[in-house]
Amino acid sequence: MATKVSDALLSTVNTGFATEKATADQKKTQGNELGQDAFLTMMLTQMKNQDPTKPMDSAQYLAQLAQFSTVSGIEKLNTTIEGFIGQLQTSGAMQASGLVGRQVVVDSDTGYLDATQGLAGNITIDSPVDAVKISIATPGGQVVREVTLGAQGAGETAFHWDGRDASGVLRTPGNYRVVAQGLRAGEPVGLSTSMSAPVDSVSLSAQGSKLNLRGLGEYALDDVRAIF
Repeated sequence: MATKVSDALLSTVNTGFATEKATADQKKTQGNELGQDAFLTMMLTQMKNQDPTKPMDSAQYLAQLAQFSTVSGIEKLNTTIEGFIGQLQTSGAMQASGLVGRQVVVDSDTGYLDATQGLAGNITIDSPVDAVKISIATPGGQVVREVTLGAQGAGETAFHWDGRDASGVLRTPGNYRVVAQGLRAGEPVGLSTSMSAPVDSVSLSAQGSKLNLRGLGEYALDDVRAIF
């Protein structure tokens, strides 16, 4: 879900550097140059105001900075990179914290059965199938419920389990494995699943911000397919 530096930002930066180089070559005053402090301030402002659901890729962002290292007045920027990375990570964590309490969808064959909301997810179907069977089992492999759907077209098919087994007994909240299988021309076809889970918290790691999803563990922002 990572995004590149916006065209507007690149346009502004490129214009600023072009002006600065021309001024240096012509030995004019530096009144129109984009100073290092102003450059950093502009980038940090861009990071703080970014969409938390579409965070910038710090690796791509730093690659852009590296291209500017030979421009007059920017050489010293390398000494600030380490601190800038830390600010990127902190900013990403703060923005990701806005997702706490929200429901997100990630690729997984394990879902969390909530006592009040049940268990919800999606089945990804690459091409039409004649029927779909969803099997829900405990972590130990005991199948507690099977649901059969009719013919389904290509795309995402949503499903919801209220938590009741085949006998109508309400199962204990917790993790359950979901296996989806399609039937096409009489042959079984494995189907991938994605699950909905609430974001309980956000944490920092060497790889950046991580979302802690109830019952599912840690997921990166890039792993999120949808937010509710």
